[in-house]
Amino acid sequence: MLKKLIEEINKMQKLKGLSGRQFSKAIGKDPSLWSKIKNGKALPGGKFLRAVASKFPELRLAVYDYMASSDSPEESLIKT
Repeated sequence: MLKKLIEEINKMQKLKGLSGRQFSKAIGKDPSLWSKIKNGKALPGGKFLRAVASKFPELRLAVYDYMASSDSPEESLIKT
């Protein structure tokens, strides 16, 4: 499901004309974190997921689906 979340974020970025850096700035996260998540070097934590769902409501379903999926680490649901 992480792949699906990344695909949805990338699709939204294209539709809004946002670079990775602009997307990261919009959610208040370092661009290197988004790069690591996209490249499979990090998993999104709770703060990242909440920021995405808050700033981009159109991605809430993708975020919730990821959080409910079996490949979502438990700590991503409870990280602060």
